[in-house]
Amino acid sequence: MNQDTHGPRGPLEPVALDRRRFLWGSSALLAGCASAPTLLQHKRSEEGVRFAVIGLNGRGRELRRALALVDKASVTALCDVDERLLAREVTDTKAAGFDPFATKDLRRVIERDDVDALLIATPNHWHALAGIWGLQAGKHVYVEKPVSHSVWEGEQLALASTSLGRIAAAGTQNRSDSGHRGFLEWSRTQDLGRIRYVHAVWYRLRDPIGKVSAAQPVDPAIDHDLFCGPRPVTPVLRANYHYDWHWQWPFGNGEIGNLGSHLVDDVRWLTGVGFPRRVLCAGGRYLWDDNGETPNVSLSVFDYGSFPALLELRNLPLSPELNIGPTMRGLGSGVMIRYERGWFLGTRAESRYFAEDGTLVQSWRGDAGKDHLRNFSRAIRRNESAHLTAPLDDVVKSSATCHLANLAWRSGREATLAETRDTLGGIDPALAVLDSIPQHLAAHGIAPDALRFRLGGWLEVAPNEARFVGGEGFERANLLLKEEYRAPFSVPKLG
Repeated sequence: MNQDTHGPRGPLEPVALDRRRFLWGSSALLAGCASAPTLLQHKRSEEGVRFAVIGLNGRGRELRRALALVDKASVTALCDVDERLLAREVTDTKAAGFDPFATKDLRRVIERDDVDALLIATPNHWHALAGIWGLQAGKHVYVEKPVSHSVWEGEQLALASTSLGRIAAAGTQNRSDSGHRGFLEWSRTQDLGRIRYVHAVWYRLRDPIGKVSAAQPVDPAIDHDLFCGPRPVTPVLRANYHYDWHWQWPFGNGEIGNLGSHLVDDVRWLTGVGFPRRVLCAGGRYLWDDNGETPNVSLSVFDYGSFPALLELRNLPLSPELNIGPTMRGLGSGVMIRYERGWFLGTRAESRYFAEDGTLVQSWRGDAGKDHLRNFSRAIRRNESAHLTAPLDDVVKSSATCHLANLAWRSGREATLAETRDTLGGIDPALAVLDSIPQHLAAHGIAPDALRFRLGGWLEVAPNEARFVGGEGFERANLLLKEEYRAPFSVPKLG
């Protein structure tokens, strides 16, 4: 294994890069590196792109494998805080014909000259900082969704992605899906009428993460300090170290920021909207007595002025006896756009448009965005981002929209169904979804009269900015727009 051979630096000690005058966690390079890549870099990219994969569990492993389908792509570095995952991926990568450098510290990867591009698939709380550091070091970056853990750090990432002359993409691969793109191109030639509303759903069955009452021991193979990174080093209060951080606020963003990131990005991209005018989120973590903190049933409503967009997420089966999830027009996940003259239904398998009478007008086969990494690599080799399907600075807005829904929920209050209906007002599609939640939970033994939501909203959003300016509790929500960071992992202020 081509391992980290640096000297005895402590895990928190910054790397000294005198030749590049690189300052970890600062904005010093924002002006100095904003020039276009050199001719040597461009020639290097034409010959092929040398990738590093940071974060190797789940999505990171998928990305590493997907590079086999990308022309002239090589894997020159791998990084994970878990030595077991790192060793597994090194073995598999060597079997594919590469000899990657391996380290648990992503800073060791970013400083290397044999890395052109970073594929960042760390836990959410590392996404923005890893992307910023990579861009400051002259790397191209691909950041998994959500591309930030908070609104503020996403804004810094967007600024870095547009100011440093590198290719920056996001892992919202539905933008490369052949079905979605086929519909979008076709719709531009049609008179579909105005959009009445949008309904995005993902019914993903999950289990509770278990409940522990005391801090759990960390496997010696895992560097917990590096895992925490920008966040305070806290005891592990979950039975499963990996993945279940999604459902704890210091590291994850719940299902709204997880699968919801794809759906919200689909909605923004397909309809061309920016930030909503106001946001409401209602839901709760029902039935599960565990260490999770995020809702397992939620309805978020984004009011764009000309139409409302509904984001509905559920992790519970229809009933204890039926281990299947609900559906929306027969779909367990996807986006429905209701136009005046018909409706669009889009999934990763197929996109379809129906006339008002229900007749299928057109369909497009989906491919789950299989060319998404190729699109990123092609942009690097051509040294141009004009045809990048998921430009990072735009996807930052999608992640921020998800954050706004989460912040509304977290700053909300307890409410009955009647109170939630009154707050929601006359948005009939949203009321229909809301009324279905008591029916769903009643099958699990929660009486409708006893059901309580956590309700946040309506919170008014500033024009063209992810910040609240009005509504009950908006000041509390704004306190969560930015997080506290610890040195030397502080997200730098770039603007």
